Amino acid sequence: MLFDFGLEPFAARVKHYWFWETHAVVPGWYSAPWVNFLGWFAVALGILGFTTPWLINKQPIKQPTDYHPLALWLLLNFYFATGNALQQLWPAVALSFVANAIVTIYAVRGARW
Repeated sequence: MLFDFGLEPFAARVKHYWFWETHAVVPGWYSAPWVNFLGWFAVALGILGFTTPWLINKQPIKQPTDYHPLALWLLLNFYFATGNALQQLWPAVALSFVANAIVTIYAVRGARW
């Protein structure tokens, strides 16, 4: 869901991949209705709920820490933040950087734990 907060302004306003036609009375984030983010949250929660039992290592052994998924996440979000900054969508840029900082802190802390 945090990923979508940077993606929506980039896709809808910068690259024009899709358009949201929300009414003025519907609260939204750069024309994306808030129910869109609720939908992303529900779908991600459902996918994680069904796949987590299969992804848990049943015979854990010590493995080296892999930061490649974090690096890919940060690069992709930096791409969205750069596109949003070029169009002067500053709240989206700020939220992307805050979300990336939070994700990085939790990922590094979780990897060391």
